Amino acid sequence: MRDISETGAKLTFAAAVTTPDIIELQIPAKDEIHRVHVQWRFANEIGVAFGVGDDEQAPGTTPPELFGRVMKLESEVASLKRALSELRSEMRKLRVDAE
Repeated sequence: MRDISETGAKLTFAAAVTTPDIIELQIPAKDEIHRVHVQWRFANEIGVAFGVGDDEQAPGTTPPELFGRVMKLESEVASLKRALSELRSEMRKLRVDAE
């Protein structure tokens, strides 16, 4: 997210992306999820407007509360995978040292 105001934001991606007209935007620093409407697209940037009504849910999306919970769980799963990988690495080292 490059620019943000009360009415919208400019999002910049590493490469050009295709998005639906209505998307859910999560702002982790503010612990907020907003349903936004894409106003413009140019190369790897899009401009979005806040204030899209609840009745204008993006196709295939979930309610914001569920979306937030899923994002949190995905983060926890990634953290657990890293911890498991570290434990496996330590186990390999112990086996080598024991030989």
